[in-house]
Amino acid sequence: MPKQPSKIRWREVDEETLRRTVNNFNSKIYRIRRKNPVYDDFPDYTENYLPKPILKADYEDLKKKIYSRNDFNKLVNRYQRFTKPGAEEPVKTERSGKTTKWFENELSIGNRTANQIKANDLKRLGDQPLTSSGVPQGGTRKQQGDIWREELKPRDMNIKNKSSKELEKALEDIDSIIFDAERLLGLSSYRDNYLSTMEDMGYPDDLISLVESIPLDVFYDTTKLDTDANIEFLYWEDYNEYVWKCARLRNLWGSVKAKIK
Repeated sequence: MPKQPSKIRWREVDEETLRRTVNNFNSKIYRIRRKNPVYDDFPDYTENYLPKPILKADYEDLKKKIYSRNDFNKLVNRYQRFTKPGAEEPVKTERSGKTTKWFENELSIGNRTANQIKANDLKRLGDQPLTSSGVPQGGTRKQQGDIWREELKPRDMNIKNKSSKELEKALEDIDSIIFDAERLLGLSSYRDNYLSTMEDMGYPDDLISLVESIPLDVFYDTTKLDTDANIEFLYWEDYNEYVWKCARLRNLWGSVKAKIK
């Protein structure tokens, strides 16, 4: 993945901006629901990615989603766009999905951003040589044509054939790509699964600790480019095989750590 972003340093003006944005968002929801009961039939504005109307916890919940200055700007801009005239107008899909013009617009903006990030990842890693313990083996990641490349294909976001739940899931998927906080959480879960598999397969504690010490972005790239990083579907035929695999992993991750500045 790209270099891990720097964690935001909260300033008083940032907290004031976020609090004002949440208050304005909630105030508009209160006004339109009071004037037009039809909005009670539309998506509940209490999903995880939306502030819960007129609750003090909204500010704190939203703040937890912000890891970097990039996250701050994206979230503030997203919620401020809701306060524009007409953003709240209802939109129905062909599959009875219910949303608003604002939500439809955020899906479109987020999808364009997510597709660009995917394209950058494919360009950055796709032409990198596949390695074994750091030694090029011939061929590139892109030439494999595997699931990884499929995941990085651009996505067409057409809301017409989506249900309400599919619309919600679509935004969650997009957010996991474009927001640093959610991307890092996803990477952390990815590595946690890797470490858990190592534990289940009986790898030594010091080797597991070595892998755990690798930065998330470096860990991700290594598992995608080096065949020795693969630990799935391995069952020890004998003790010598186990020793051999431990040595390969120790050599790989040791060399990766040594290159980290």
